[in-house]
Amino acid sequence: MTPTRLIRVRDLSFGYTDPHDVLGIIETAVFDVYQTEGIREGTLVVDVGAGIGEFAVMASKRVGVTGRVIAIEPNPEDFKVLTHNLTRNRCTNVSVYNLAITSDDRGHLELCFKGKNFTSPTRRLRSVITESTGLGSEATRFIKMDIEGAEMDVIPDNLDIIRHCDCIAMEFHRGSQRSGVPQIEQLGFAFRQVHRRDYILRTAALLLTHPVQSFRLYRAVKESSAYHGVWKFLSGLDISGSEELLVGVFHRLGG
Repeated sequence: MTPTRLIRVRDLSFGYTDPHDVLGIIETAVFDVYQTEGIREGTLVVDVGAGIGEFAVMASKRVGVTGRVIAIEPNPEDFKVLTHNLTRNRCTNVSVYNLAITSDDRGHLELCFKGKNFTSPTRRLRSVITESTGLGSEATRFIKMDIEGAEMDVIPDNLDIIRHCDCIAMEFHRGSQRSGVPQIEQLGFAFRQVHRRDYILRTAALLLTHPVQSFRLYRAVKESSAYHGVWKFLSGLDISGSEELLVGVFHRLGG
């Protein structure tokens, strides 16, 4: 699927087709809810639930030519847009996989996303990392995970990978944070939830430094189904945390 629309954020550009993706681009590339400043040059980053590639593109630029990114996305339509965005932004250090991460290697999973049903092959995360890099799971330094409620199907099977990371950026859906946050914190991490003031300040920074881009972003949001007035949009996005959705980053204690 070739993207029909384009958004620019600073020196990056993202194609998209579904208005739903406008929020994902803004949350990742403007608000930086996954705190990409925690990605170090020359490291291995794994993006589980890569969507259309907003985070993978940013991570690619952060790790540089000596680093590597693995981007994993089960939705075949999003996967096509993901590969398009990586090519558009000249991200040659990213390996892409059109599959779902589970504890079942070489199986299949029936999924529904954006109102469409599809079947995805499944792999265990450690086998994807080894296949892509030839390295063991301990090589991973940053994981971003957004898998729409399947967190507790994946986290327990990958604690050996998580324990070696510097940062884990997570979206917890449908109350999975109640068990997911303690499991990861027990490995020596502290969790920091994304707060509303974080992304309002980052929005203001973009507005001051890139006013034309900011106007175009606003126009794209206004044309999407997410728009209910500018202040309500800035102050009411669900990424600030609730029982249904919690977004934040785990940082290694003493790191």
